[in-house]
Amino acid sequence: MDYAPHWGQQLFHDDPHRFRVLVCGRRWGKSRGGAGEAVKQSALMEPAGVAFVIAPTYTSTSLGRCWREFLRICPRELIQDYPKGIHRTPGDRHINLIGDRIVYFKSADRPDTLAGEGLSWVWCDEPAQFHEDVWERVIPPSLIEKHGKAWFTGTPNGRNWYYRLAMEGLDPLNLEVKTFQFTSYDNPTIAAADIKSIADRLPWQARQQEIMGVFLDDVAAVFRGVDNCIGGFLQEPVERMHYVAGVDLAKHRDYTVIYVMNDRGQVVAWDRFAELDWEFQRKRLVALCKRYNARMLVDSSGVGDPVYDALRREDIAVEGYKLTNASKAELIENLSMKIEAMEIRFPKELTELTSELKLFGWTKSKGGNIIYGAPEGYHDDCVIALALATWMISKPLGRVCFV
Repeated sequence: MDYAPHWGQQLFHDDPHRFRVLVCGRRWGKSRGGAGEAVKQSALMEPAGVAFVIAPTYTSTSLGRCWREFLRICPRELIQDYPKGIHRTPGDRHINLIGDRIVYFKSADRPDTLAGEGLSWVWCDEPAQFHEDVWERVIPPSLIEKHGKAWFTGTPNGRNWYYRLAMEGLDPLNLEVKTFQFTSYDNPTIAAADIKSIADRLPWQARQQEIMGVFLDDVAAVFRGVDNCIGGFLQEPVERMHYVAGVDLAKHRDYTVIYVMNDRGQVVAWDRFAELDWEFQRKRLVALCKRYNARMLVDSSGVGDPVYDALRREDIAVEGYKLTNASKAELIENLSMKIEAMEIRFPKELTELTSELKLFGWTKSKGGNIIYGAPEGYHDDCVIALALATWMISKPLGRVCFV
């Protein structure tokens, strides 16, 4: 095989347990290790044997990664009539191996396609995203006939069935299940500085889960230590003090919010309003910025474009920030680090802000990306406005604009 496992992967391969759980942080090499084990078991599989590789969805990044890694590692001599033995059509991926053996690549979101086969082995990638029924009711019956093996490679995602299975494997008296737990830093082929650059962009909870491979009860919260940042007072402009302002403009039923912050990270003024004509909103925003001679950073996405253009014609310093998934992540992660380090402060009377910060969360998309936002039915206008103001005092002048 074109595969040289590192020390952690080798421990996993050498273990004799029937069920093996590989809990890892990002970039540890879990998918490559899983693929190496799949090729190994394919070579050992009995003639006419059938095996499954299962990922969360058929279109998920996970399934594509498993497919690529398997083909990259698998010797051509193992594939029947290479390359004709490789089948990839819409809704069907499978590889015919010599000896009339077949490896199917399946999705966990269609449990009906996983039943009915007597399987020699199963590899589940990112199983924390599977519904519990896939493991509890579908896969084990398929492994009974041939006393098949199964292994699981993935990052934690809350304390679900995958967590419970991993805990079983940590019991030294359990003779069927074995759990291996590694952090991203345990991959000797990647520099620790590269892992740290990824970790530093994540909120604390995401860092524990995605980098350290830790199962957490509540992985939704983004901002850690919100109460530690409550303090200070709203105040009038102070001579020789520099000010910035972050503005999130109303969209649909949301609010327009502005926070003014001094260069020490203290929120000193704010405004929040809804259902006002854009002309009135513009006047209120301009008046507050002129009062503090504040540099303004405004969300210029979507409906914000014409408002931003109008604000640029005013006698204030204003820049625009285009909110995309990537730029929003950078904005929120900067605010998260500032809150955790207690480098910003806001008065206790800003209860809407405190509430939004504590409710603001993140989820992981099917493609593995972090998506930030408020829970359904809640607002995040205060969070975005504060994040924009914090960005202004965190970044050099001239490097804050995404227009």
